[in-house]
Amino acid sequence: MKIDHVGWITNDLKKFEGFWVKTLGFKKIWQSHLSSELTRTLFRLPGGARCLRYQKGKVTIECHVFDRPVAKNKLPFNRFGLNHICLWVRNRQEFLKKHSFQTDIYHNPKGWDNIFIRDFEGNWIELKETFKKEKK
Repeated sequence: MKIDHVGWITNDLKKFEGFWVKTLGFKKIWQSHLSSELTRTLFRLPGGARCLRYQKGKVTIECHVFDRPVAKNKLPFNRFGLNHICLWVRNRQEFLKKHSFQTDIYHNPKGWDNIFIRDFEGNWIELKETFKKEKK
């Protein structure tokens, strides 16, 4: 198992980049847009969201910016800022047999299989494995 990325949520991409890019030296390495359907599934919010990845060395931050800003007192998800951590697992079924979790599975057409679990304090943990069972 290893950490793939840390998920971050913000309403203000300019401030996010001011800190992570300008202050800490992260570089934007990828961006995409989440569909309304996927945003509703993952975050329980209407509308889509920008998804951007920033990296420095071996550290990757994945930032989500919703198309419609969300009031901080009306969050259907964990919190703004640090939102989740994503772990690579070699064998998801084996991992889930050892632990009992509520799971939501998302099959990405590009080949990733993602599930989300919550720890004892309600923090989100994303578990990711490839369909090809790559060694991680």
